[in-house]
Amino acid sequence: MSKEQDCWKIRETFYSCRNFELINLWQKSVLLTAFLVLSFTVYVSIVPKLFCKNLLQLKIVVINEICCAISLAGIIFSIIWIMMAKGSKAWYEVYESAICDIEREKSIKIPKKYAMGERIGDRPVDGNIFTNNAGLYSPSKLNIFIGRVFMILWTIIFIVHSIICIVYMTKIEQLLWLHCIIITLLFVFFLTTYITAICNTWGKSSYLEKIN
Repeated sequence: MSKEQDCWKIRETFYSCRNFELINLWQKSVLLTAFLVLSFTVYVSIVPKLFCKNLLQLKIVVINEICCAISLAGIIFSIIWIMMAKGSKAWYEVYESAICDIEREKSIKIPKKYAMGERIGDRPVDGNIFTNNAGLYSPSKLNIFIGRVFMILWTIIFIVHSIICIVYMTKIEQLLWLHCIIITLLFVFFLTTYITAICNTWGKSSYLEKIN
């Protein structure tokens, strides 16, 4: 087999891997969407109980603690969403980089204007969301953005319910020590989740770390 045939075969393999990763980019999100929808469903079913008349302060504290726990689960799922999207993006960029290197080989005889990354077409492209033209957007980046929206939303929910919980805790005496422990643990889990995620300790790829 000639060098040209080898290059074409390797190029096709990398294209297949890239396409597979792009398809999986959204399929992975579908799985996490189910968990996030479930979290929202449970949350929405519990929140109305806070607006019941003559609700005991102790029960208000308990309901808010449950809402904090649910929002913490939502934060974790959202961060996993972001990490999976960024991981998929990293892998298909590895394949795209390999394809670009192969297409630069003179033996493969691909005109530069048809090589990957050199041409997107002659149709108008813009970033205006009110036009019908193709947009200057990256679906993978938008997928990451969706995860960030969920993460910020759940973080706001966690903070709001934790503040309400602390306010009402100052008004109760029954099992106050227990609720202090619960809210403290929730805050510890909250901070641990963000710190470990920011430090990139969740399912880090040793191969991507090595080639980076």
